[in-house]
Amino acid sequence: MCESASIPISSQRVLVKYYINHYGTSFAPPESAIRKLLVGVIPPITGVCIHEGTQVHYWYKHLDEIIEHIVAKEYIQTPKLEWDSLDIVLGGDHGQGSFRAPVKIILRLGKKKILSIEYGVAEIECKKDSSELLKKTILPHLDEALGRMVQYTSDPTTQKLLSDGTLCLYKSAADGTVYASFSALTGKRSPADSFVCNNPIRVFISGDLAFYCTLLGMENHSSAWCYMCLLKKKAWERLGHVKGEHRTIALLNEMAAALTPANKSDRGVVEKPILQNIEVERYIVPPLHVMLGCTNHILKDLESYIDYILEDFLDDVK
Repeated sequence: MCESASIPISSQRVLVKYYINHYGTSFAPPESAIRKLLVGVIPPITGVCIHEGTQVHYWYKHLDEIIEHIVAKEYIQTPKLEWDSLDIVLGGDHGQGSFRAPVKIILRLGKKKILSIEYGVAEIECKKDSSELLKKTILPHLDEALGRMVQYTSDPTTQKLLSDGTLCLYKSAADGTVYASFSALTGKRSPADSFVCNNPIRVFISGDLAFYCTLLGMENHSSAWCYMCLLKKKAWERLGHVKGEHRTIALLNEMAAALTPANKSDRGVVEKPILQNIEVERYIVPPLHVMLGCTNHILKDLESYIDYILEDFLDDVK
């Protein structure tokens, strides 16, 4: 409350002092108790940039550090917690005057969800987000963290992704502390530390179509081109259409590199993907757009049916 009101600590102490003298008790916990809550907390990294002549404030946290901290903390608090895989879902959306990027961490045992935790990763105070603004602020830091987390392995025949990497847990030989690391080779803090487990991860992106196209270098083309393949809307809307070639980060980079001043767009691509370390295959199909599309088709068919019935009725009246 005091922080939101921009009341400094010295002024808070004066308020607490007068409150205790008048009511005999404090309205806030002791400062020592508050400081204990800060142990192990990852502080945000703040920044300011100039975008379109306006000063924009933002903050972010290193995504890999957040996940390592949360998973190790859960293991320490619940030693009997059994899990064999980890799903990480990174999202992004604009609303109420800012762009926010949360992450959802899901621990699984087989296909069963054991634990789910949501955490804020980054935020930009802005009226509207764009590719340029994201590149100036939080996206380079998020992409850098994803590069430290993700190590793809794929099927040599189908090229389908099999794993996005692993998360290792170690136990310190010095004090018995359990810590996590995305690096199985260099993750040990000391050679004497013991190995606890090494479980596979999957990293997904969640959001709306506009957000996906912005990340993939297809800004303002979400209504015309499929973000998953090279088909245009008119092609993939047809029933039984031929499957289009899948988009991959490597293919999108090639298409962006071939752009010229005379040809500024190629099948929706206007620049290189601004998120380089997550494959297109890991972008979750947005359920909102699927439901809206299904609803629009139902309404369109209903209108056609009503027109058909009315035509027959009017013919009978005549």
